[in-house]
Amino acid sequence: MERVKSDLENEIAAIFKKHTKKGKEDEVAGVIGVMHMYFKQLETGDWSEKCKETDYIRKEENKDKALDFIRGFIWAMLAAGMISKGKRNEIEDRLTDLRFAQSKEETAGMMGGMAAGQE
Repeated sequence: MERVKSDLENEIAAIFKKHTKKGKEDEVAGVIGVMHMYFKQLETGDWSEKCKETDYIRKEENKDKALDFIRGFIWAMLAAGMISKGKRNEIEDRLTDLRFAQSKEETAGMMGGMAAGQE
């Protein structure tokens, strides 16, 4: 089953496509494909292939590496004049939110704990 792309991933890809010269569509598709893999890693902590190491620490390290890569790409877009500094700041905030998003299980556990503590 194909992972659904995030709105942020789609937005970055659209900006990149918009600012690409004609005749470079293959290169753009390659860059967007790499970006897709880093977004997948950011959200799941896993690469496209199953890793032998699936422990929590490895997944968190993978998410941090993906976040660093995507931030570097965003800085390159700023340097190339594809986005403004304000837009870069907005994207970075959204990336941070995506990186540190709590899973549904964590959120449910927290809510259950709060409800129990309020009684």
